[in-house]
Amino acid sequence: MSKNSNISEDKREAIINASIDEFAKHEYKHAILENISNNANISKSLLLYHFKSKKNLYAYIYDYVYEYLESVVADSDFYKITDFFELMEYSFYKKLEIMEKYKSIFDFILQGYFDESEDVKEIVNKYRDKKQIDIAAYFKNIDTTKFKDDVNMQDIIQMITYTSEGYLQSRKNMSIKIDKDDMIKQYSKWMKMFKQISYKEEYL
Repeated sequence: MSKNSNISEDKREAIINASIDEFAKHEYKHAILENISNNANISKSLLLYHFKSKKNLYAYIYDYVYEYLESVVADSDFYKITDFFELMEYSFYKKLEIMEKYKSIFDFILQGYFDESEDVKEIVNKYRDKKQIDIAAYFKNIDTTKFKDDVNMQDIIQMITYTSEGYLQSRKNMSIKIDKDDMIKQYSKWMKMFKQISYKEEYL
């Protein structure tokens, strides 16, 4: 949907909320446009008029969710933090706060990460590519002198990402519900481990 679309803001929000709920509850291939249109109180034909296809709608919602998350997490306080691990912790708890408040957003992101649809994989991979480009901006104020001389900050970010995704994937494979307290416990353990690996002794 174009930003210049003549759809009202109320209707746009209704479509976004209905779409997040539907894509959060179901894998992409099982998500039904009629459910979205009914819950948004809009006809399916009008929904398709604005978005053209299910894939375009999903891409729009995915972009919306991540722009929203980034706008909340990367606030004015975010850029005041100069310690890498303090920033990672700040970001983690801000995201956790959002996930608790809007559970469907958390479920939507999880569905997207592990969906086998080629359409979803394409959209998610585009975001991951964009995320790599944005890293320099997000971590521009970090004091990199705290890192050991042979440690690259981007490598640590990548390792944290892989560890987090592996945790979520293992829970999904074993059909274990994601537990907030366990997430906090595991994340805290990872951060201590990565800090030991990457920081000079005087900063531990």
